[in-house]
Amino acid sequence: MNCQTKKRFPNRQMADKEADLHNRNLFRDDEEMESYPCDFHKAWHVGHPQQYNDNSIARVHNLLDKLKGKNDRFN
Repeated sequence: MNCQTKKRFPNRQMADKEADLHNRNLFRDDEEMESYPCDFHKAWHVGHPQQYNDNSIARVHNLLDKLKGKNDRFN
């Protein structure tokens, strides 16, 4: 889906909340969604991960989040 038609969130927390609500729906007929930054809109969007795998910024954020999550378990 084109990001022009996607809802824009001013920060990651709001986008994560929206993705979490979507992912909690047991009757959804699509895959889980994640938040990702959009440099074009200077905002955050929610989408399916495979749709923005070529977005290097999103990949870096996802890697940093995974690393942070692993480090949090040891602190």
